[in-house]
Amino acid sequence: MPPPTFVPQIARQFSQKRRTVKAAVCPVRMATPNARKTVVANRLRDVFLDPKSGSARYETVFLDQFGVVHDGQTPYPSAVQCIGTLATEYGVRIVVLSNSSRRATHAIEKLRDSFGVHPDWIFGVVTSGEVAHCLLEGRGKRAKDMLGLELGARVLHTNWSERGRIQLNEAFEPVGTDTDRTDFVLTHGVEGVSVREADADAVLRMAFPEMLALMRNAAKNDRPLLCANPDMVTVDGGQLRDMPGKLAAEYERHGGPVYRLGKPEAIAYQFACQMLTESTGEVIDRSSILAIGDSMQHDIAGACAFGIDSCYIAGGINAEAFGLKADPSIPSTEWGIPDVSVAETVAEIARIETTSSCSPTYSIPFFRWD
Repeated sequence: MPPPTFVPQIARQFSQKRRTVKAAVCPVRMATPNARKTVVANRLRDVFLDPKSGSARYETVFLDQFGVVHDGQTPYPSAVQCIGTLATEYGVRIVVLSNSSRRATHAIEKLRDSFGVHPDWIFGVVTSGEVAHCLLEGRGKRAKDMLGLELGARVLHTNWSERGRIQLNEAFEPVGTDTDRTDFVLTHGVEGVSVREADADAVLRMAFPEMLALMRNAAKNDRPLLCANPDMVTVDGGQLRDMPGKLAAEYERHGGPVYRLGKPEAIAYQFACQMLTESTGEVIDRSSILAIGDSMQHDIAGACAFGIDSCYIAGGINAEAFGLKADPSIPSTEWGIPDVSVAETVAEIARIETTSSCSPTYSIPFFRWD
């Protein structure tokens, strides 16, 4: 029997074209996991280029967004420039791999319109929200094919309100806070739960402690939870904000089964590799991929588990641990690097935040080329 198919809205060069890809593990050659100690540098070019030939060590970059390219509101000029350099001067395929609960098209539009990323620089975008959308299409048929889940129609749906409500698939009925009626839990946001009012969906606002209590209560029924954003926190205008990953963790802590649809789980990397294979017709060698992100728990742990090299951005969500602060209003060359043992701090964060012994291949303060 051929493997089931799904249709991810993964955009290449900001196209709206949809393509069908197979749900089997992407045909990539395994690379030997990197066992070297973390190499610390001040800028990406110092680790990305071969010192002898000057050529790029990697053909593809899996790039995180928040805390790397922008702070949720303001782009980091050096990061946008770095994307352009990688794409135009070295022909690197940039795949934005994000735990955002939004659809890929939303991420594409925001990168272009709000953060000034040129369309031609981006090869593709994969978001956790897109993965969730694909699994829920066809009344959850693909969730059954890929995860072995019979979801049912009634869903406890955590959502955003102020940050912009995410529309629930019309095949599913939101149950509000009625945990006894729900067939499964879907976490898109942390500001409330979806309710149906007069044949239209709305969001019932709830405080975050109330959301956590709701997860504890829902976990008693042992229904599956699909987490459409596994991040625990994110950078939002320089502040850290709670994210759906915390709801999933609370649910799991009280015995509920959780399926995380983004980093560090393999499904996110499989989507990205399949998109590459379908677009290029090539067998993708994992040693040709570099993952870049600021979350040890998601970006680095996920890259290690998938067998690809990684570059940790110290000036993201853990910036305070390094005494770093990205200021988009001044040139990145003036941000300065503190006189601390960066390597030791990176190793300590890796030890605290990951359950494995993985460490990033490289670490740099910020995502900048020069």
